[in-house]
Amino acid sequence: GFAQNLKAARKTLKLTQQEIADELGIDRSAIAHYEKGTSLPHAGNIDKLCEILNMTYDELFKSNFDFCFVLIAKKVFFAPLKHKMLKK
Repeated sequence: GFAQNLKAARKTLKLTQQEIADELGIDRSAIAHYEKGTSLPHAGNIDKLCEILNMTYDELFKSNFDFCFVLIAKKVFFAPLKHKMLKK
């Protein structure tokens, strides 16, 4: 999922967590949390993160749909899925 893809891409590019954090203007501990899977970046940082890692959104977030996006009042929130398919 996202956490594993982020860490693998960062290591492949030989970037430190601090270097990515500096580019995003956030604390290094946030990157550590992303890589542990305990939090996700704010929606505004996702495009920048993809740019830094030279990855598409799909490449960065691909796996078994661990998270879905819910658009509410023009803000993106991450919602963990308990099931692989959303029921209507």
